[in-house]
Amino acid sequence: GEFLLPAIPARLGAFWLDVFLVVGGFLLFLMVGTRLLAPADSIALLPSFHDLVRLAQPYYLIFFLVCFGYFTAFHFFLGQTPGKMLFGLRLEGKESSDLLFSEAFLHSVGGLACLLALGIGFGFALVHPEGRGWNDRLAGTRLVALPAEE
Repeated sequence: GEFLLPAIPARLGAFWLDVFLVVGGFLLFLMVGTRLLAPADSIALLPSFHDLVRLAQPYYLIFFLVCFGYFTAFHFFLGQTPGKMLFGLRLEGKESSDLLFSEAFLHSVGGLACLLALGIGFGFALVHPEGRGWNDRLAGTRLVALPAEE
C-alpha cells in the first residue's frame, strides 16, 4: 500500500535523540554505580580512568545490552523509539504495522551491522526506493512517516 517516506531530517533527528537517551541512561548508570561503590568521602561523579579501563569489558557489555534492548523493546512493543515518536516515524513489519519480535530483533541485528560498517548500511536508506537500509532489508521492515494529525 501507500506509505509516506520519512524525510532525512526526521530520520536524523530521531536517531540522535535516541542516541542521546541511550548514552544519557548509561552515564546515569555510571554515576549511580560510582556513588554506590565510592568511599564515603569521595566526591567523584564518574569512575576514574583507572576504573574505566579495569571495568571496560563489563561496561561495554552492559552498554551493548542497553542499546540493543532499547531499540528491540521499543520497536517490538510500540513500533517506535522515543525519537521516532517525537519525529512522527514508525517502524512497520512485513505483514502489518505491528512488528513481530523476530522482526524487531533482526532490525537491531541489522542496525549493529550498519554501525560496524561505519554507517554505510544506514546510508543505503537514502537511495532505496522505499528508504530501507540494511537493517530494514534484513528484518523485512520499513520506516514510515505517520500522517500529520489535523
